[in-house]
Amino acid sequence: MNNYQCYLNGVFYGGGDAEFMVELFTDYVLLKNMYGKKDCDFRIVRFANDKINGQL
Repeated sequence: MNNYQCYLNGVFYGGGDAEFMVELFTDYVLLKNMYGKKDCDFRIVRFANDKINGQL
C-alpha cells in the first residue's frame, strides 16, 4: 500500500492514500476556488509500505 503526503505552497497540507490526495486537491481548487488566489503549488510525495516522514 502506498501513502502520500501533500504539500501546498511548500507547507504540509495533509497525508493519506491516493483517494485522499484527490480529495485535498478537489477541495482546495474546485470547492474553495483556491481561496481567491491566482496560483498554488501542489507537491505529492509517495511513500511505500507505510514509511512516512512527517506526521499524518
